[in-house]
Amino acid sequence: MRPQIPLIFFSLSLFLAIQALAMQLARPALAGRPRLALGLFLSLFLSLFLFMDAPIQTIATVKAHTDPEHSSRPNTEQDAQQPAKQNREEPPKQTTTPTQPTPKSAIDDYQKGLQAAIQGDYDTALEWYHKAAEAGYANAQSSLGWIYHTGEFVPRDYEKAYYWTRKAATQGDIRAQYYLAIAYRNGEGVTPDPAQELKWLRSAAQQGDILAQTALGQVYINGELVLKNYETGIEWITKAANQTYAEAQYILGKIYLAGKITAKDEQTAYKWFLLAIVYGDERAQEYITILEGSLSATQIANAQNEATEWKNQFSNDRHLTGGTE
Repeated sequence: MRPQIPLIFFSLSLFLAIQALAMQLARPALAGRPRLALGLFLSLFLSLFLFMDAPIQTIATVKAHTDPEHSSRPNTEQDAQQPAKQNREEPPKQTTTPTQPTPKSAIDDYQKGLQAAIQGDYDTALEWYHKAAEAGYANAQSSLGWIYHTGEFVPRDYEKAYYWTRKAATQGDIRAQYYLAIAYRNGEGVTPDPAQELKWLRSAAQQGDILAQTALGQVYINGELVLKNYETGIEWITKAANQTYAEAQYILGKIYLAGKITAKDEQTAYKWFLLAIVYGDERAQEYITILEGSLSATQIANAQNEATEWKNQFSNDRHLTGGTE
């Protein structure tokens, strides 16, 4: 209601000023008293100024009480309907830096290294691998890690192996993550660190690496880095076995044959041993011979049928699960 005061004052002053002017014109006697007219005109000017300023003040006052940016009093109803604005004083949330795309030249250099290695020119291959790895190509970094770890056509160097393997692992190379876990387990090029071992082993296993899945399953069965859990251990090894990994299939056959951490099931053991032989683990043949002496013909036929059904379901799905050998 305050904006009405200048308006009233302005109207009154205007009225008095007009009256004074009229009286001065009508009665020359007032000519000797110019202060009255001057005072009234000054009042008129001041009132006009206040009146013109009043709308501006009014708008500013209304904005201050309605604009959330200027108001210190929260509008709870509006806050309930709209997401809260981020506090400007809070630090920005950390974000993951996206991996930079690999330059095509680095991929080409890596391919040149592969060709040189195939031709037996290992010095040239190593030069191309290094060039691609230093440009950030994860495949080249992982390959260098493996070369230095195994001592293949270079002197074995665990520190260099760890260096390049970690670079590839942090870029998301799944197999490098598995080998990094092994480096932390064995203390090869780095101080042994069970927490880091489990971290990278889990990461690789969850992304489908068959070696990591098999190793993680054994970790749960043995209770090495985690609380012992036979069921979880068997689940991880089965994931690898279902990617046609013969080693995991062989381990499952032995688990079901022994019956120590799960119910003994010779028919299931026979199935897994059959599959292990199909995918290259000749050790399983010894157990096939043993089980054929204890299983009935019907049980053997059932196990063979189960193995055939398994092959129909899983043998063509390997490329979808991320496992590699």
